[in-house]
Amino acid sequence: MVQANGQNPRPLTTIASHLEVSHLAFVASVTWFIWDWVLTLSCEIDVMWRRRVTLGSFLYLINTLACVASITIRLPLHFGVDVSTSLCPVIFQTVTILQSIQIAVLQCVLALRTYAVYNCSRLVLVPLLVLNAAGFALNMGENVDPLIRIVYRSNPLPIPYNGCILPAYTRAWPPCMLLLGFELAVGILMMAKLGQIMKNGCSLAQVEYIVFRDGLIESFVMSLGTMVLLVNDLIFPTGDSAAFRPMRSFIPLVGTIACKRLLLNLRHITQSELGSMTKRRDDIDHASSAPSQHELRDLADEPVDDLFFSLLDEEARNTPQVKPKTQLGDAVDEHHATQTPYTYSPSYASADLASDSSHPSHTQSLHGLRSKDIISPTISSRAISPAISSEDHERLYSSLLHPPRPFSFQGALRQAHGSRPRISPNAQG
Repeated sequence: MVQANGQNPRPLTTIASHLEVSHLAFVASVTWFIWDWVLTLSCEIDVMWRRRVTLGSFLYLINTLACVASITIRLPLHFGVDVSTSLCPVIFQTVTILQSIQIAVLQCVLALRTYAVYNCSRLVLVPLLVLNAAGFALNMGENVDPLIRIVYRSNPLPIPYNGCILPAYTRAWPPCMLLLGFELAVGILMMAKLGQIMKNGCSLAQVEYIVFRDGLIESFVMSLGTMVLLVNDLIFPTGDSAAFRPMRSFIPLVGTIACKRLLLNLRHITQSELGSMTKRRDDIDHASSAPSQHELRDLADEPVDDLFFSLLDEEARNTPQVKPKTQLGDAVDEHHATQTPYTYSPSYASADLASDSSHPSHTQSLHGLRSKDIISPTISSRAISPAISSEDHERLYSSLLHPPRPFSFQGALRQAHGSRPRISPNAQG
């Protein structure tokens, strides 16, 4: 019999059944984490560690190291390694710190994604960071909470588990409430922005699609896990049912995997688009002040912080809005041309450059045209603003050689080509 927090003692067999489920959940989650890491290792080396460290790769590194360290500490306890009584508090405090860091990094990534989607609005970023910091502080507070009591178990149980048992923690719901509030806020903001895009009839570029898809998946996984833990704490506030929660072993690793996938996908897309534009650099009509091929290659190899790719370019928000019309009628969706909240993305740039690689004057953006207008034979190429002036070329190469901070190769390219299609008001069919 084992007594926890002065409550009624629990049979050893009940504790054993709870520990067995927790053990299986931990082994399953670790197996999934290792398998996913093996699948993504080559991509991780290419897009993360072969380039200069940025904020995105730094968060990726912290997320991975905290997860691996937590697994390394807990894994021996699940496979027969016994520990002394004095080590139990140290193990508990270390694992709590590592898991708190994991959660803080996951929420930081979600906050920055939401910040990017809302065009770098501090009104969105600051409240999310405040919730993140408050939740992190409460999670770290578990280490000094006087109600926490570590119990050492030396009696053998019918599973390969030796070590420390954490009694019921009756005050786990405050950090869970903050975590859940953060995750629900991120989910609502992302869904609201996605609904606005769909309402405006806009199509998502590849980068925006990854941000919404993987961001919502990560937010959903974390919210589900937090709700499960919160319900468990409220329904079973005392006793061993609350002490051995299988979801506590499973949820942190699942959230870590979702965060790794999100960061890898964004970095991979960004670097792929840079490589595509580098291969098509010969399509640009080089002026006398143009950089050499070697300089262009060096610029394309510059790391792009996936938190601030062209989705966050300042100049896109300062682009004047135009309401183009032709004598043929509504050739361009005015509402789309003026209300689209997104900036020019790398996939749009690559599509523009590939539209007519044999004629540089036709490498313009078709973003904003409706599908029926794109295939309509009545719209001639004269309706599109044709050539790029020498001044635009000089501005492009000046931006490449002396990039602003943060550097955006796509933003400089868009500045030369224009982020909106410009239709001549006197165009004929």
